[in-house]
Order: sequence, then structure tokens, then C-alpha cells
Amino acid sequence: MVNGFVGDPLVRGTIDAIDGKYQTECSGDLADILQQKHLFTCFSAFRKSIAARIRLRSRVPMEDAVRKWAQVGKLFACTNFYYRQRCYTSNNFLQHRELAEALLPFYSWSLFAYKMQHDDKVFSRTVYQRIFQKYFPEVSTIPHASDLPTNKRKHTVSRHTRKWARQMFPLMFSRERLAFLPRAWGIPIDLAGIMGLYRVEDGVLLLERLYLLEKRVRDAGLHVDWDAI
Repeated sequence: MVNGFVGDPLVRGTIDAIDGKYQTECSGDLADILQQKHLFTCFSAFRKSIAARIRLRSRVPMEDAVRKWAQVGKLFACTNFYYRQRCYTSNNFLQHRELAEALLPFYSWSLFAYKMQHDDKVFSRTVYQRIFQKYFPEVSTIPHASDLPTNKRKHTVSRHTRKWARQMFPLMFSRERLAFLPRAWGIPIDLAGIMGLYRVEDGVLLLERLYLLEKRVRDAGLHVDWDAI
């Protein structure tokens, strides 16, 4: 099984810029930019006091990244490699190891070193296309997924999303459950999820994950002290 893991980040330059800007083109606080880029949650889903602490604590590794890599000029790429790419390993490789060992043509120390030695703007989709045109012409005409025209069809939510929203709705009125959640945000999101609105699907999924975390802790006879987070 050939896997293009880190091909896009290394050669296509997909992680060298944030919102179309390279590190040298950003005038704002770099730690803030990194935190917003790598945010996996929504602060609105937490009471203000909890959200403030999450924001403060999650900023720490971003400040550490700025100290380590900003002077090198590879801040955006290094942060992504160290904080994000390693999280994809289990999905990309471990789940099919019993079937086939993955061949990783881009995953090599020499290519990483080459990446670090050259300006970010050297790497682009054009370079990526030229590599395939020269060495693998048989597949070079296959478009990259991001180059395909946007699908105009109406998005629909998963049936599980609506089921989760229905199951969670009674908990919105409990004082003992989902204690982290501001109801003024959670109830509208949950109702919109029950109605099947696509734009709130991520919000419902976040609530379901937090609900499952709280449930698992409660089933183990423990208590989540959200005010200590």
C-alpha cells in the first residue's frame, strides 16, 4: 500500500502558510495565529470561566513553538509536523498493518532536511505536479482532490447527528449533567441538530464527545470538576 503521508506538507507546501500568509508576512501575535489554526474545539461550548482557562492553557504549547522555531523561519511547518501530523499515524498506518505495510515515499529524513534548508515559497502545487509528470506520468493527469470543482449539492447531516441531538436534549435542562455548557449556546445548537441543519453538525459532534467523556467518568464512579480545568 503506497501512502502519500506528509507529501502535501513537505512538497506541496500546504502547511507553510496560514490563511495564505507565510510567517514572514504575518504582523500579528504568532502564538495567537497558531492557536487559532490548530484549535479543535469551540470556546462558545464552555462557560466563560472554563473557556478562559482552556484558552490560556492551550496557548502554552504555541508559545513554546514560537520560541523554538520562529527564528528558524519554519514556525508554521514545524508546529504542524510536531503537533498535528503525529496524530494521524494511527489512522494512516496502524489500522491496516495486519493487511499491508505502508510504503511511504515522502517520509524520509533527507526530504525533511531538504525542506528545512529551502525557502517555504520553493514548495508549491506546481512542484508537486512536475514531480509526477517527470517520474510518474501515468498518474500525473489525475487531479488532486483540492483541485476538483466544489460540489454544489446540498449538504446533509449524518443520521447519527440528529439521533445524538435528540438523545442529548433532555440533558440540556439538567443541573447535574453537561455542567460545562452555557445553555444559551447549547440549546439552540441542539435544536438545530435535531432539525438536521448542516452548519451546526460540528457543534453537535463536539457536545456528543464531551457528553461521552462525562458519561464515562460518571460510570467509573468519578466526578468531572470542570471548574478545575
